[in-house]
Amino acid sequence: MRITKLTLKAFRGISDKLELPIGGHNMLIYGENGSSKSSLARALELLFDPRDTCALEPHRNLFTTSVPSIIAEFEGHVTNIRPSDGKKFPKKKMEKVEWTAGSAKPLPAWLLSSSARSAFLDHRKLLLLSDRERDLSESFFLTAVQHLFAYLTAGTTNKRLSVLWAEIQDGVKTYNKARQQRGQSAETGTLDPVAHYKPIEDAINTLNAALDEYLLPQGKKPTPLVAEAQRLLGMFENLQLQIALEFEHLTFNRHDGTLSGGLLHPHVTFCKKELGAAVNGGWVASHQHVLNEARLTALALALFFAAVRLQDQIQYVPGATDPEQPARLLVLDDVLVGLDYDHRIPVLKILRAEFLKAKRFQLVLLTHNREWFDYCRLKMGQRQWTSAEIYAKREAGPENSDYPMRKESSSNLVKRARDFLDVEHELPAAANYARTAIEWALKELCAQKHLPIPFNLEPYKHDTDEFLAALTGRRTGRKSRRKIVRKDLQTDLEALRKTVLNAYSHWHPTTAVESDIRQAIAVAEKLVKLAQSA
Repeated sequence: MRITKLTLKAFRGISDKLELPIGGHNMLIYGENGSSKSSLARALELLFDPRDTCALEPHRNLFTTSVPSIIAEFEGHVTNIRPSDGKKFPKKKMEKVEWTAGSAKPLPAWLLSSSARSAFLDHRKLLLLSDRERDLSESFFLTAVQHLFAYLTAGTTNKRLSVLWAEIQDGVKTYNKARQQRGQSAETGTLDPVAHYKPIEDAINTLNAALDEYLLPQGKKPTPLVAEAQRLLGMFENLQLQIALEFEHLTFNRHDGTLSGGLLHPHVTFCKKELGAAVNGGWVASHQHVLNEARLTALALALFFAAVRLQDQIQYVPGATDPEQPARLLVLDDVLVGLDYDHRIPVLKILRAEFLKAKRFQLVLLTHNREWFDYCRLKMGQRQWTSAEIYAKREAGPENSDYPMRKESSSNLVKRARDFLDVEHELPAAANYARTAIEWALKELCAQKHLPIPFNLEPYKHDTDEFLAALTGRRTGRKSRRKIVRKDLQTDLEALRKTVLNAYSHWHPTTAVESDIRQAIAVAEKLVKLAQSA
């Protein structure tokens, strides 16, 4: 199942109504801070939350009396059997999940199965694994039960780990309240002591056993979560990081009504130097004080991604009317803030290789970084991606609140150039986008083909002719490279260098006429397609 449309009403930063047509594709969203970009991510997270106690009313927009609602439309396939010959054939299946405050949350079986296979990450969740203000061993454990494996079903109880953890905490409170009311030990003073501590201990044993599958070493093999996370870390360049996890079981003391254990000790090694120390029989991590933000973010992403991949291995058994595949959603809300460009690009490679291959996952990537948004649109291509921009119209909402609006955003710069030229007749803007698309395509082709260009201490000053010379083999004399960019395309580029690609005419609207810009757009379209298919 894949989401085709998301509609929010009176939800968080959205006072009226906001529709997001996704069309079953992966989605790239740009939004300035305060544009309700995170409201979209939060709505999807709430929708996929398998707990029926999850409430929508607390997320009502502050400036409206309208009832908040989340409407998501899905598309998938279900296998039917033809009565005439008994052959199986796929049939398109459409589902609409509509949730309004005050009504019961819809939880079809396929959506419940989707929850453990999906992940909703933001920068704050990643920071839980590098929190400098609390014990990281405790923070890692809480992250495991509340986020990494929160929606994993534990044993035969059919309960989620996050639910079990909440029941354990509530049970301890009830147990201690019973002790205080009777003024004596709950073991000997209650009418039925087993009824007070047995459910707590059973829930703890179930929780520990469920986590053991992922957090304990398998014989001589490393912890499954660690093995998968380490593999993903290896897809980054020059991190020099190794991680190990030591799981200390959660236990309950009947005598004093306290929980102990419940710790997940991270042992991080950087350049073969272990970052932490044994103190009073326990482990105190120090990597959060030593590593830079890029390495900390990469480490957290690797653990989150590893957990999603491990849970996706759980067999999915559809019912008679359920879709063949559950929804697998990966929502990343500004999680790359702590990464520089050298580390962001490997993240895109990981997403492509581990999640987007064969369209297994549907990715929603949200960012407030305009430059990164444009880069991703070009890098990702347009066949399986759609993009949108969200802006907050200041003081246009109820009581002068912000009013978020969606703006159609093309999947590549070429269409934007054409829109500026044909729709708004803005020649300078059209020329700028055409030029940007051409420059990106030339650089991308040189990078893909590993072609050398002259060194420059200021790379942004590289001339387009330098990239074109490398692609055509003018500098090296290798005529075979001319096949990368056809001769007619080379001729067009040479002509455009005097007009649209002229660095000294970028600011002046009269130096490039409409015919030149149309030619530049046509060239840009061919080059971008060439770069995206190379």
